[in-house]
Amino acid sequence: MALSACGPGVDVSESASPVGAREHNITFATGTDWRTFTIDPGERLDDEDVALGPAESVCLQPGYPPTCPAGAVMYDSFWQSWTADLAPILGAQWIWATGVGPSTAPAGMAHFYFSRSVLVAGRPNSGWLAIASDDYTVVHVNGQEVGSVGSVTDQDAAAWANFHLTTFDISAALRPGQNVITLDSMNGPYFCPPGCTYHDNPAGVVAGGTITYGPAAFVTP
Repeated sequence: MALSACGPGVDVSESASPVGAREHNITFATGTDWRTFTIDPGERLDDEDVALGPAESVCLQPGYPPTCPAGAVMYDSFWQSWTADLAPILGAQWIWATGVGPSTAPAGMAHFYFSRSVLVAGRPNSGWLAIASDDYTVVHVNGQEVGSVGSVTDQDAAAWANFHLTTFDISAALRPGQNVITLDSMNGPYFCPPGCTYHDNPAGVVAGGTITYGPAAFVTP
């Protein structure tokens, strides 16, 4: 059984454990239901003083990434990357800051935070998050750093993060109730003179994962 829960982009499924108790799996993925911030929002996801608005789906050009959704912002870039296999995080979209387009400048070293909350209605048993980034992202769950990918100083590390998913175990950072996932993302300076646009130096991040909990219990949203 699959139900929509906790807002868009989050699904809950149920399965029996070996001892007969029910386990629940929540899947989450980046999309326009994530919010954009210029500072780390902590748990203040509804604070309009620090929020820029919803994230936007972004693509380099038609076909890059292969999963480019209809209505996404096109950077009209000549780069042919963002080809990480997103099968483990089905439905995840590459996102970046609201209001950014191909002519927006400066793109180099642009820095944004992307956050959403996921309701875990029971005791968390395990969780993982997979991510690709252009160029650098630090992943936080409930304020705890769980890993990072890419680089703004190492071009090879940045390029690798464009083409591959990296998976992190987020189990230790989870808790019953609302769990805040934040992607602290930064664009690099590569091939980008001062003042260059996103057409020349695009940026984006894509992530998703699964949280397993159970048995279900009442938790205040």
